[in-house]
Amino acid sequence: MTRKPTILFVDGLWVEKHGIMSLIPQLERSRFSVHLRLTRNVRRLLASVAELEPDVVAFSVTTGWHEHALTMARAVRSRHPGVKILLGGPHVTYFPDVVLDPAVGVAFYGECDRELAPGLEALLDGVPAELVPNAAARRPGPVGTEVALGPLAPLAEDLDSLPLPDREHYYRHRFFRNSPYKSFIVSRGCPHDCAFCFNRKLRELYRGKGKFLRYRSPESVVEEALSLHRRFGMKLASFEDDLLTCDRGWLERLLTLWHRRVRVPYNLNATAQALTDESLVRLLKETGIWCVAFGIETGSETLRKTLLNKALTDDQVRRAGSLLKKHAVRFLTYNMFALPGERLDDALATVRLNREIGTRLARCTLFTPFPGTELGDRAAAGNGFPPGTNPRGRGGTIPVGEADALGRGGTIPGCGGTIPVGEADALGRGGTIPGCGGTIPVGEADALGRGGTIPGCGEMLFGRSALEGPEVARIERLQKLALLGMRSPAAEKLARFASAIPAGPVHDLVFWATYFDAVRDYMKTDTLHLLELGIRSMTDVL
Repeated sequence: MTRKPTILFVDGLWVEKHGIMSLIPQLERSRFSVHLRLTRNVRRLLASVAELEPDVVAFSVTTGWHEHALTMARAVRSRHPGVKILLGGPHVTYFPDVVLDPAVGVAFYGECDRELAPGLEALLDGVPAELVPNAAARRPGPVGTEVALGPLAPLAEDLDSLPLPDREHYYRHRFFRNSPYKSFIVSRGCPHDCAFCFNRKLRELYRGKGKFLRYRSPESVVEEALSLHRRFGMKLASFEDDLLTCDRGWLERLLTLWHRRVRVPYNLNATAQALTDESLVRLLKETGIWCVAFGIETGSETLRKTLLNKALTDDQVRRAGSLLKKHAVRFLTYNMFALPGERLDDALATVRLNREIGTRLARCTLFTPFPGTELGDRAAAGNGFPPGTNPRGRGGTIPVGEADALGRGGTIPGCGGTIPVGEADALGRGGTIPGCGGTIPVGEADALGRGGTIPGCGEMLFGRSALEGPEVARIERLQKLALLGMRSPAAEKLARFASAIPAGPVHDLVFWATYFDAVRDYMKTDTLHLLELGIRSMTDVL
């Protein structure tokens, strides 16, 4: 009997990765044997490769996690040169030239629900990558090595025709089986053009390739939830789609059916504009919502509209907050600090607007100009940012492939926690952003090197700003105290005062204490479970 080729998926974050779970069914229905290892430890990965002897080691990567994934891939390639290294996921979709790294054998870009299994079979049989849909590989070119891209396959418009995510490989772990919350992704695409998001580029990539905004049928979603609830139990369902309020008719059908048959509290992401409709807020309340999340981004309406390309007014934020409070609907807001051109008063306005609407749960991050987004590309070109708000150490440019795009070098620690909203990132900003881990030696070329990638993105989201400017350091400190400052006018004054004190462990302690409490409430979980999630995601101790 011919041995089935084996593929080993490697994931370094302890959240259900829907991309991997969606690909497993087609691979197992084909001729592949599939395994999954959850680790960010090179030694443990090498032990798994030696044990399983896979033909393919696959990493699904987002911008940020791809740095550590490549470090692990290089170790595998060094010890097991015959193993094919495969990369996929959001980072590869926007930067397929990551395949130029010698450790990578092949990559798949875009949505590959129907393309990965036959494409991988074809590549293993020797078919050139440029003939394989959604594949990317290296090939000799007239002036050196170049990227060979296969044709991009059309989008799968009928999401019900795709297999349901296979959670079995994750649920072999007690942590996932016993988790009080279960995550779902029931749609694809977003109609908005926020300048900090990848969606615009993704729509451009798929122009003429099918309907971009798609939904599973409410019946399919409910049947999956019921099956999951019967087998493993579920205290909270987390819909991690970018937005679920774009198609009101579809959402009403889903939530009505969910309330009638599943009757489990749920979270979802909305826009503040949608939440100005009282009938929608009432629907959320009546169907058992636990928490609705929406982006404020900044308390400066000018920055929100002109810089972030987000057509949201302060009055709309206030009305959304008022209606949510009126109907006793818990909510969480997303906020960014240290935006290009932002001054301390703008950052304080973010705190103040949240306090005004009664925010108790918030995610407060530092702006990061991810390459491939409009703002990331402007940062890379040194174009359009106010004077004094250039990328750190670069005088306004982040050359593609140049050493340490931030000009810092040195150790790049992990973000110090996790973003537990999961793979899709409730902000819709290109996926979960785990801590980077590892180091970037000073002067070493672009730790991953492809597509103008900014190293240390996990650090920037919660630690240091990617930009420099006249008030950036103080705004960085205010970000650590923002959730505290949203509690009351007196707390806001205290946060403003403390932001003038040089950064120290107290700032970090306040940030993580308030953030931990907000995440625990949002996820409807207990302290021990959340601590275990953080420890597992940052280390391989457990």
